[in-house]
Amino acid sequence: MSGVPIERIIEEFNKKNGVKLKVESFTVDSYRLKVNFCSTGNRNVNNFDEEIVEFGNFLSIHSGIDYDLIRLYRLGNGRFVGVFCPDSDRMKEVVDFGFEPFDMLL
Repeated sequence: MSGVPIERIIEEFNKKNGVKLKVESFTVDSYRLKVNFCSTGNRNVNNFDEEIVEFGNFLSIHSGIDYDLIRLYRLGNGRFVGVFCPDSDRMKEVVDFGFEPFDMLL
């Protein structure tokens, strides 16, 4: 990951968007970035897809690398896990999981 460190990107995102959805933690697994999100408002609302996609856009802009949201897990109780991978590694994701090249993950 080049550009701004991921910790700083998350810190800035939480300052900007932390009222609705906050990044709690992240892990880097090979070329994948797994991000744990928690809604800070109404825990019964499960439609935070737009905010998670916005995090991916925010990440892409500030890191200088285009990231794609490839998986989204809704854990319940206002918790989500988003898995992002650099656009340049998108084909690795397809090969790793045995999908056909045009069988889009997300």
